[in-house]
Amino acid sequence: MLFTAEEETATTTTNTTLDESLERYRVELFKTMCTKHVPLEELNYTIYKPSSNQVSFQTSECRLPLWIKALHARYIEPNDNNTNTTWHEQNDQNKPSRCIKTTLEIKYKDQTALTINIHTSTGRIQIQGDLNLIKQWGSNEFPELFKVVNNGNVPENYNITSTFLESIKNKDSKKSTPIPDAKETSIKNESYKESPREKSFSMIKEHLAALEADFVNLKEEDNKNITLLVERMNKKDDEICLLKEEIELLKKLNKEKQQAISDLT
Repeated sequence: MLFTAEEETATTTTNTTLDESLERYRVELFKTMCTKHVPLEELNYTIYKPSSNQVSFQTSECRLPLWIKALHARYIEPNDNNTNTTWHEQNDQNKPSRCIKTTLEIKYKDQTALTINIHTSTGRIQIQGDLNLIKQWGSNEFPELFKVVNNGNVPENYNITSTFLESIKNKDSKKSTPIPDAKETSIKNESYKESPREKSFSMIKEHLAALEADFVNLKEEDNKNITLLVERMNKKDDEICLLKEEIELLKKLNKEKQQAISDLT
């Protein structure tokens, strides 16, 4: 079952487990929000101020459930003495079977190291935490997640191979792990181009991603234009109603004057 994002209402209950069918995360059409525009499945650290300690990217309606599945598989692992992860899903008050937001918290020694918010109503995925740690995530983890989403399936023992969780546990991770340039971490990764066939396939997917980004931008502009048009039409309707009332009032006054003149004669 697909949901329309405009149907979103307040939330009162939460889930702590993943819906393996992914049905509760499927959305037919994302809700348009008046927020900063972020790229489609790329990380750009220049959009937000460094003090905001966050980075966001957009995904599409059809790929959102795959991102949720990949993130859950990679980071929800058995807790150890220092590191643990939590998964919370906010449910629609009127439709508990529908998830409108998922929050993934990665903690180290009871302190939140990184928070990943997945807004299913808008398709925006937001990463919050220490900026250096966010960039480590963008450099080490994002390409791996993107690769899994492209493949459409999660490999076995995917969470065990996470080097990012090990970097959190390492107190000297900031010194030992190189920090990427603050301009942009691209989804293009040379490790994916293992053969000419895979290179061609990767190029096709990049073109599709670019087309999808253009489509998302066009859809946002169309939604804004439609909203403005509806507002103008409603305003015109109000003006017409007001004119009708004024005309009826003038007719009534004119009729009263004619009656007064008739009475005098």
